[in-house]
Parts: sequence; C-alpha cells; structure tokens
Amino acid sequence: MGDRPRPLLMPRPDLGLRALLPAWREASRRATRWGDAIAGAAALGPSFALALLAAHHAGLPPAAALTCAVVGSAVVALFGGTTLGLAGPGLAMGFALADVARDHGAAPLALAGAMCGLFQLVVGVLGVGRFARLVPLSVVHGFVLGLGALLVIQSLPDALGLAAPADLDPLRALDHIGAHLGGARAPALAMAVLAGAATWLGARYARRAPVALLAIAACTWVTRQAHLDLPTLSDMPFALPLGPWPGEPAHGVAQFGRAALVLFALASMETLLSASAEEERVPGARPDLDQEMIGYGLANIVLSLLGSVPAAGSIARSSVLRAAGGVHRAAALFHALFGAALVAVVLLVDRSVPLAALAGVVIAIAAPLLDFRPLVAVYRVSRSGAVVLVATALVMIFGGLLRGIEAGLLATLALALWRIARFRAAVHQGSAGAPHQVNFSGPITFLVVLELEKTRRRLAALDPAAGVILDIRGVLVMDLTGCERFLSLVTELVDRGVRVVVLGASPACRDKLLAADRRNLLDGRLAITDRDVDAILGRARAFEMRAQVVANLERFRIEVREHYTPLFGQLADGQHPHTLFVTCVDSRITPSMLTGTHPGDLFIVRALGAMVPPPGESTRPGEGAAVEYAVGVLGVRNIVICGHSSCGAVKAAKSGEVPDELPTLRRWLAEIPEASGDLSGYADVDDAARAVIVRQLDNLRRFPLVRDRLASGEIELHGWFYDVRQAELFEWDEAKGAFTVMEGRGANEVLSEPPPSR
Repeated sequence: MGDRPRPLLMPRPDLGLRALLPAWREASRRATRWGDAIAGAAALGPSFALALLAAHHAGLPPAAALTCAVVGSAVVALFGGTTLGLAGPGLAMGFALADVARDHGAAPLALAGAMCGLFQLVVGVLGVGRFARLVPLSVVHGFVLGLGALLVIQSLPDALGLAAPADLDPLRALDHIGAHLGGARAPALAMAVLAGAATWLGARYARRAPVALLAIAACTWVTRQAHLDLPTLSDMPFALPLGPWPGEPAHGVAQFGRAALVLFALASMETLLSASAEEERVPGARPDLDQEMIGYGLANIVLSLLGSVPAAGSIARSSVLRAAGGVHRAAALFHALFGAALVAVVLLVDRSVPLAALAGVVIAIAAPLLDFRPLVAVYRVSRSGAVVLVATALVMIFGGLLRGIEAGLLATLALALWRIARFRAAVHQGSAGAPHQVNFSGPITFLVVLELEKTRRRLAALDPAAGVILDIRGVLVMDLTGCERFLSLVTELVDRGVRVVVLGASPACRDKLLAADRRNLLDGRLAITDRDVDAILGRARAFEMRAQVVANLERFRIEVREHYTPLFGQLADGQHPHTLFVTCVDSRITPSMLTGTHPGDLFIVRALGAMVPPPGESTRPGEGAAVEYAVGVLGVRNIVICGHSSCGAVKAAKSGEVPDELPTLRRWLAEIPEASGDLSGYADVDDAARAVIVRQLDNLRRFPLVRDRLASGEIELHGWFYDVRQAELFEWDEAKGAFTVMEGRGANEVLSEPPPSR
C-alpha cells in the first residue's frame, strides 16, 4: 500500500508545465517537449474521431463529446495517475447515457455525471483503485481484444454508408449489415478506406504528423465540394439538449441513483482496465490507479458543471498518443490545448464531416488492439487462462463491456477455486485386522461434499472392526459445510459401533469441529500423535508400522514427488549441501521442519546430545569424520550445532546415572566429558544443554579444516537451542554471550546467559 494518492488539488510533479508557458526558449532546449507538442497534435484526429463517433452512436451532440475529450484530457493530465492518459466519452458509457436520457430526460445527465465523478473521487481517496491490479492479466488482455472488436463492429455500418441500426448490439449490428449490405454506398466505403489507410500508414511511417486529422479534413472537403449524399454528423438518431445542472430526474430518485451507479461502474471499469492494459503493454509503465480515479473524478465533476458528459479512459487513445511520440504529461496538455482551438472549426463543419471517414479512422485505431499474440503467450503458460481471455472478449463483444469483465472475473474465480479446492481422500484398507486409514489432503469445504460422500460409501463397504483413522493432518481449512459433512461421516461410523480416531487436526480445524459437534462425538477421539491413536483404538500398532508407511508413501508419490522431480534428478548425480546440521538423535527434532529446507540442502549428523568430540578422538571418530567429510569434500558453508530442551543425553551426562542394563550407554558416558565438559555444576538440564552447544562450537574450531575455513571466511558456525515446548528456536550470540530468539537482526530477545563452561 505504498503509493498513497497525492493531495487532491495539486498537480502531479512530473507535468513539465514549462512546456505550456510562452517561454518557448526553455521548450526548445528540450527536444522532448517539442516532441510532446507534436504528439499532442498528431493524436487529435484519432481522439476526435473516437469522440465524435461515440457521440453519434449514443445520440449526443458533437459539442458534448468534444468538450468531454478536451476538458477531460486536460484535467486528467493534471491530476490523473497515468503519464499519457487521454479522456473522452467511454465506449460503454454512451449507451448508459442514452438510457438515462430516455428514462429521466436530458437535463439530469449532468447531475449523473457529477455523481459519477464524486463516487470516483471517494474511491480514489480511499485507495480502492489499486485493487484493479487484482484483475487477472487474462481478463485485461481479453478486455483489450474485446474493445478492439467492439470498435470495429460498431464502426462498420458507418464505414459502409448504411443507416445506423436501432441499437449497436454487435449481433444486431452484424444482422443489420447483412440485411442492408446491398445498400452500401461506394463513396462512403472509399472514404472509410482512404481515412483508415492514411491513419494506418501515418502510424507506421509518419507518427508525428496529424495524418488522421488531415484525412478527415480531406474527406470533409470532398463531401462538401462534390455535394455527396453521405451520412454526416448531423444525421443523428436524436440530440440531447444538455443544459446546466442540476436537472431533476423524470422518475424516482432511487431509480436515477441506480442508473448513476451503473454509469460510475462502467466509467471506472473502462478507465482502470485501460490503465492496467497500458501497464502491461508498455514496459516500465506503472500508473497510480488511485490517483487515476481522483483525476477522472475531478474531470467528471468539472464536465458536469460545463453541461458535458462523463469521461473515461481508453487504451485506444493512450496508444495513439504514445505511438505519436508522447513522453510526458505535457503531451496530453498540448493535445487539450490544440483540441480546444480546433473545436470551433469542427462544430462549424460538423454537417459536412462524413461518418465513413470517422469510422475508417476508428477502425485503423482499433486494428492494433486485435492482437492475438497475448492470447498465444497466455496459452503457452495456461490453457485455462486462454479460455478466460477468449471468454472475456466474446462476452464483452456480444453481451457488453461490463458483462464481459464480469464473465472473465467469474471464470477466473471459478478456476482459482477449483485449483485451491483440490481435495483428496485416500482410503487405505487395513490388512490382517489392522485399522483402516483415510488420508485427507486439501481444504474441506462445500466444494468437496461429493468427494466426502464417495469416501463414506467406500468405508461403508469395509469391515471396520479394528477401527478407522481419519488423518486430517493435510487439512488446514474447513468451512461450515465441510465441517458438518465431515462430522456426519464421523457420526455414521460411531453409530455403527466403529472406533474412530481423528488424527492431526490443526488448531483452527479443531476449534470448528468442536464448535459444530453437538453430540460431543469428538470427545476422546481427537489424536495428536500415534501414541494417542493407540490409546483411542485400545491397541498398540507398532508392528503395523509398514501399513502406515505404505499409506504415507502413496501420499508422497501422488502429492509430493512430482514437485521435486527435477531436484531428484540432480541429486541422483551427487549432493551439494550448504549446511552441516549436527543435532541430537531425539525424535522430537526434525531439521527440515525447523529450517524449511529440501532434500540435498542439509548434511545431517545425528549424535547423542548433539556432541562432537574434538579431533583425534580414537574411540569415537564417527562424528569427527562426518565433520571433515562435510567441510573438506562437500564444501559446506555453514555448520549448525542444534541442541534442545529436556535432552535425555545431557541429563545422563550431567548426572552420570545410567541403568545397569545399558552398558554401552555407560561406556559412552565415560568417554563423553571431553566433548561435553563438566556439567555437574548446572542445576537445570536446559542450562546444561545450552552450555554443551557452546562447548561444541569450541570443539569444532579445533578441527584444522574448520579452523582454516573460518580464518578465510569460507564457513560460519552457528549454535542453536530448540525449546520443544515453545516450538521456538534460539541462537548463540557470541557478542552478547547469550542465546537470543532467532529472528531479524537487531530485534533479538535474550533468553539466558549460561555460565561459562570452557
């Protein structure tokens, strides 16, 4: 949440406003400023064509559309969150505006625009706009593809010189073209081709020239001089006499409020997705989406005061300005300045501007958006993502912009839920009277009810005399439905007289299960360890270890092995661990769990009490040999000595008491003092264990290989103490002479300072 919006009424600092001042000498020193001015002029033709054609389709007067494009672009350039953002009437908003005008009258349109701007302002100030980055890239690419297709389809009737269809639903527009194709006018098609070709060629070979504007002007001159009977801007279905706001809605305020919310949703979605698309299409672009909403909110409030219509962002307009060579925000400001000077000219000749020329320019602008390379790139990574992209574009084309985006988001959400909810319940039938075991993995939610039902049927077909173990150690999430269905499975087994064990419930799952367990069925049936399982089942399963291993091995083969296949391929040819990890033989210490490491990372040495005798010890060379091999052959960069609390080996070394039936351990006690030091002075076993760790670091420094590598900085020594009850790791701080909680540097909590025992 790092990039907070800048103050509302202050322009962005990267405006380059000096380019707008009369001090042209300053501008001449910076060629990029002249480039911005030229780019702003070159983008006039495409920008005006988009605005005028949108006005024509929505039944808006040309003045409203041009005011929206000019004033909206200026305000967004000053206060928006993108560098090269041009505003104008939105593609989808035009139809929403027409609906508002039809249902409530033309006057309240300005009020609807003000409400839209106010909503956008609130969204930007609250920092909600940045969440548009959560929209998947497949949906963003589908939006761009669908937008390009919509622009082309909606421009085709005008390009052919046909009368405008009743509405611009793409299917009906295509039907309209098919039904009236015989009435297509050759002069209109010629002008569309001329204007489109000029725009396309200009974008490729003369990006800084206002080719599109010149093409429209040429077509307008030909139309007037030749008195061609072609549809022009004056031939509109209806015109909206926009007046000063506020106007009162013709119908209820609630209905009008809903219409304003729809307008806000359309404008914001088109704006944010256009900014996101610009971010993806232009390397290094990083628009501030919150500031973008603030900019458009202010722009739409200003436009409502002028009696114009709301503005929205457009990837088509931004692409044109960038392609023309725009670099800074000054390009958008120059565009607005030149546009304001040109508006009067356009309004004077609006009755002669052929719609076919505008359509040709728009088709040429939209054609680059119909780029299927993103689809191919997405398909290479994810076929499901490609399906979402195509679905977004198709629904957007045939169902509208908002529905297309909704469809893409819903499809992405459904795919994400399907992946997240991957659930598996593997039933392992016990042999020779052994209990059956069901290994659950994945979240148990409403999405896995059918899988739970399948598991219930499989268990019903087995003889459960020896009991059933429901192993949910692989389940971290349960919702209400999943919790209830799981309990119903337990209930059915209990009612059949089966001994049931629920093994390894996480704290969150345990709390939910107990809260939902109205019959207290789980009382005495929840197990944490295998020892608990034996107690609940009333039998020792030590000799059934192989069956447990087989069940867990199958889980490993299905759920784990595939992820590590490349790693196992490398490890087959040799090992290159980065750390020698010396720890106790105690079963409570699991190095990979503590360190989060993978196979091949740790070279592990297990020794009673994690003790390493000094080099040259003749009777116990095993640990020393492992140290020399790890350092001299494998080249480890770290050596860790990890002791732990309640260590039985340290307790025995401290007290010297060993049962008579353990002669080998007694011999070990006789030989170990050289490694452990004198521990008799420690009252607490854990203090003695920490002292042993420090002693082992000294023992390691006596190995010549270790001493040499320490001197050259090629190796580091670490002393760790693991508190089993707290499940917390502490490390030895040589400077403080104490063990501290292992965490970020500079924030360690001192645990204790063991007495010196060297």
